[in-house]
Amino acid sequence: MSTIQSGGYDGMQYEPVEQRTSVMAILSLVFGLLCLPVMGVLGVIFGIAALFSISASRGRLGGKGVAVAGLVISVLVTVIWVAVAVGGAQVYSMFNKALVAPATATMQAIEAGQPDQARNNLSPSAALKITDADFAAFREAYQAELGAYTGTPQGIIELATSFGKVGPLMQKYQQNNGDIVPLPANFEKGMGLMVFQIDKAASKQGGATAAFINVIVVAPSQNSFTLYDPANRAPAQPSDPLKSPEPPDAAPAEPPTPPTPPSPPTGPG
Repeated sequence: MSTIQSGGYDGMQYEPVEQRTSVMAILSLVFGLLCLPVMGVLGVIFGIAALFSISASRGRLGGKGVAVAGLVISVLVTVIWVAVAVGGAQVYSMFNKALVAPATATMQAIEAGQPDQARNNLSPSAALKITDADFAAFREAYQAELGAYTGTPQGIIELATSFGKVGPLMQKYQQNNGDIVPLPANFEKGMGLMVFQIDKAASKQGGATAAFINVIVVAPSQNSFTLYDPANRAPAQPSDPLKSPEPPDAAPAEPPTPPTPPSPPTGPG
């Protein structure tokens, strides 16, 4: 786009000048309209550069309105994306602190054979009823198919990508009462799904981190392994907190002592 302009001073006319629209002004508007974070920054840069170039061109460059529009739109887009990024980072930080970190710590303790450490993130009732034998059986069960647990995806991008990979495994857990949290997990033989059942009562009491009632590991084959499954529990051991202690053997009762017969009366001598 170009126009012919002429100027003059003290009655003298300049030669006609062909004015063209600044390419940087056009790029600023285009980058701003793309509504992408990086493009918004480029739109701001090109918009500012276009305004300086138009001002210094002595009429040879036009498009000041286009440059202003591109600059304004690019600034708005950039501000919005910055706000989204900051908000997303805060949400992920809260999610990581409340769920991902305790879930990772629980699985690491189970993998290391440290049931006492694993109980730190369980609700009080679950910590009492889940035995050391339950932890060991759970670890052996998922390791037989998936191998050892190696970690939970970290970071927003890695976590989002991993959720996409385990999407089919999450279908049967989509409808719940808000007490089920699925998380992707890495194992030696591939990626699986961890499902944590949360104690909602403990959460309502203002707990900073989630307290878990149960843990399930789902393999890509759809086989699932449950930490506390009463139907598949091993027989209770003497140290099992669920097993009521047997009362001590009662001592045999002694036979009652027969009453002493009264002494016969003494007659006169």
